[in-house]
Amino acid sequence: SIATFSNDLLFAMATNDLLFTNLVHKFDWALPDGAKVEVLDMTECIGLTIHRKFHLLAVTTPSSC
Repeated sequence: SIATFSNDLLFAMATNDLLFTNLVHKFDWALPDGAKVEVLDMTECIGLTIHRKFHLLAVTTPSSC
């Protein structure tokens, strides 16, 4: 039924939020090869959705917390 689908969808969204929050919290994030934030190219491409023209790469290390 529609009510069950809605509840399942809300549960899945909450689970995804929790997963993403844990990933962000449990790792230290850095740019590769010592790159500086000031030199990131944040140019966007317009299409069906808006996305970055160049991929954002990040290096993760386990957090010391």
